[in-house]
Amino acid sequence: INPDEWGDVPISDDSTWNAVTCDFDANGYRLPTEAEWEYLARGGNMTNSGQTEYSGSDTIDDVAWYYENSGEKTHEVKKKAPNALNLYDMSGNVIEWCWDWYGTITVDTPSVGVTSGSSRVLHGGHYGNDHGAYFCIVSSRGGNSPYCRSFGAGFRVVRSRTN
Repeated sequence: INPDEWGDVPISDDSTWNAVTCDFDANGYRLPTEAEWEYLARGGNMTNSGQTEYSGSDTIDDVAWYYENSGEKTHEVKKKAPNALNLYDMSGNVIEWCWDWYGTITVDTPSVGVTSGSSRVLHGGHYGNDHGAYFCIVSSRGGNSPYCRSFGAGFRVVRSRTN
């Protein structure tokens, strides 16, 4: 696949780009699903016992750049403490896009998330959100249109396990 053949990146709602699907069996990099993002942010700990409020600590200043301590700018990665999987900046710095469409999650929601919508899931909080630490909590989630551009948004890629 050649990105030069994709055309212009949309700046408004685009049904062709919205219809893109993910081949979870492909050998390559992709956005994490919301479930994968939460698993990674929780340091692989999915039990209620021992989870931290932020990714790696219950004390936000240990692990996150956010409105109160960032000077309203991004910071170099790995300047705060990592979580149990040795991942950095999953709380704060930049909010991260997930593959899933934003919607209500129930016990019946597939592991790849809601299958359609107008907003994609965002997790992790960011340096400039003046609502403070709340959006840096691992369980906090939001959504935005896929074409949205923001100084406070970024992404982390994952790779499907292949045998």
